[in-house]
Amino acid sequence: LMESKGVKTAPSSLFVYGLTESIREQYRIEGQIGQPGQYGIARKAIKLSTGKPYAVKIISKARFQHIGDRSRHFEMMRQEIDIMKSLNHDNIIKLEDVFEDGLDLYLVMEICNGGELFDRIEARGSFSERDASSILRQIVQALHYLHQHKIAHLDLKPDNFLFKSPAEDSVLKVIDFGMATSVRPREYLHKLCGTPYYIAPEVIDRHYNEGCDMWSVGVVMFVMLFGFPPFWVDPAQYGSHADEAIFKLIKKGFTPKTKPGFGAFFPASVKVSESAKDLIGKLLSLDVAERPTADEALDHPWLKGDTASADPIADGVLKSLFTFHNKNKFRAAILGTMINDLPKEQIQEIKILFKKLDKNGDGTLTVNELSQCLSTYPNLDIAGLIKSMDLDGDGTVNYEELLKAAVFRKIGAKEERLWRAFRKLDVNGDGSITLTELKTALGSNTQDQVAEELIKEADFNHDGVIDYSEFLKIFDKQVNELREK
Repeated sequence: LMESKGVKTAPSSLFVYGLTESIREQYRIEGQIGQPGQYGIARKAIKLSTGKPYAVKIISKARFQHIGDRSRHFEMMRQEIDIMKSLNHDNIIKLEDVFEDGLDLYLVMEICNGGELFDRIEARGSFSERDASSILRQIVQALHYLHQHKIAHLDLKPDNFLFKSPAEDSVLKVIDFGMATSVRPREYLHKLCGTPYYIAPEVIDRHYNEGCDMWSVGVVMFVMLFGFPPFWVDPAQYGSHADEAIFKLIKKGFTPKTKPGFGAFFPASVKVSESAKDLIGKLLSLDVAERPTADEALDHPWLKGDTASADPIADGVLKSLFTFHNKNKFRAAILGTMINDLPKEQIQEIKILFKKLDKNGDGTLTVNELSQCLSTYPNLDIAGLIKSMDLDGDGTVNYEELLKAAVFRKIGAKEERLWRAFRKLDVNGDGSITLTELKTALGSNTQDQVAEELIKEADFNHDGVIDYSEFLKIFDKQVNELREK
């Protein structure tokens, strides 16, 4: 039973912890903070006795009314709360209080209004290895504390790092302990969890401990310095099998060598210190025994700041980072659901056309390949044409992107077709696309986190669903360009 004062009843099938006094007895609830999450929203809350601001995460229990294993979800929330209540570290979000009534669970936490990690980097405009070293040191300090207390976070990724305030010297906070769990010495965990790009190979094998967090730190460090994840795959190419493709790359491992191109190695085109490469290589070791612990990583010269360069990271890396973080996944995902609506004859024609244009047979179309085939159209902007179809931002067009371009050209030509496309996704016809409806359209293998991120991208008014006006905004710019042609 929760030890906070005001608890009136023990946990039951209707309560996560137990009925408490009303949160409004102690706090004034104000406006929404950020975007809705999978289970609820966050609002600003002012403590009446002190006037101090907090963030309150409001979790609607009604979402679990029709879930057969509601007790399991409640137990997971109970575990998250227990873990958060036990933590006290400068780089970890602090849980202040817990309230519960018949409808909602309220988690009162310290407020962080300094923005997410990538948002801060983008806002600054310039970024150096030394900046990255300072940030990563704070993350590893948090992990050192967690691991000392036998807790594994299990979902470390850029989205789960917030700055306490907008100040330049603001501390970084590790958030979201929804997957965190206690790990006893010589004990292993067996549940697949985490976010695909950042998952350690032993997690995929379902035999792991807190050491998997250090692998995730290695991936985050690589992304910060090189602008893309080391085990990246094109979601447009793999569709619902993207996670499987990512896992295959992760299982193959990382090669700590400098090579031309991009992949699970150090790209020769990006200048990064040898000390940084050394730490990444150690963190991304397939052998867990060889991977440094948080304590050992804190002793590395790069994390101490001794060998991290103060020179700004190349603009190209920052642009890649922002592209990876902000690319328009929603439009690409929606177009992908409509490919099968194209006439079979048109799909066959596109397949033949693609093979004809793809001169070297590598599965992608480049500016040069299109220029050769379309040389009879000297006024055509080939680079612009590729850019308009290049949904994943890699500078080329693959077969699926060509199909999606055909879908877009078809539905974008008439407002009625856009409306029909929206109505197809809006299964219950209530005028909005929900998380459940989007998952249905994308396929049963779609993870909740992926669908939630897609919703967030197009949810401009932050009400948790996509209405028709928001749907149009995602397509609007290119639709207007299409209709002008």
